[in-house]
Amino acid sequence: MQKRTIIVTVLLFLVSTMLAAVDHRPANAEESQLIRIFGGVATGAGELTKPIRLEPPTLTVSKGAVVVWLNWARTVECVKVSFQEGKKCDDVTDAPTGFEMTGGCYVTSWITFGGTSSLRFTDPGTYTYTVEAKSGGEIRKTTGRILVKGD
Repeated sequence: MQKRTIIVTVLLFLVSTMLAAVDHRPANAEESQLIRIFGGVATGAGELTKPIRLEPPTLTVSKGAVVVWLNWARTVECVKVSFQEGKKCDDVTDAPTGFEMTGGCYVTSWITFGGTSSLRFTDPGTYTYTVEAKSGGEIRKTTGRILVKGD
């Protein structure tokens, strides 16, 4: 019985130490906005009857906002978000989650259903991005825009 008490005490100590070590401060973002990516409907022949859709297709945020892309496309294998002006976007964003610079393009890896990627926009401007959806060997594309307002 004493051995069990010691084990429980040690485990409680370890858990409380880990919780104290976690940074509980909120991210330095003034707001966060979600862009949902919806997929087309696949027919039995592998044809797509609806295009990839972004909700909203154009998003206006304040400087310092975090934009989160959510793959909510149930009928596609995965999606990818990319900014062709990769260096420009790299210079005006921070805290990228799931994005990296690849060949001059700021791009995510393939995001599976329910997955997310996010960027925090630090400078005003208009940023156009492309969403690619992979389904049944086909890749379909659509574009969206982020409008970042100044102070």
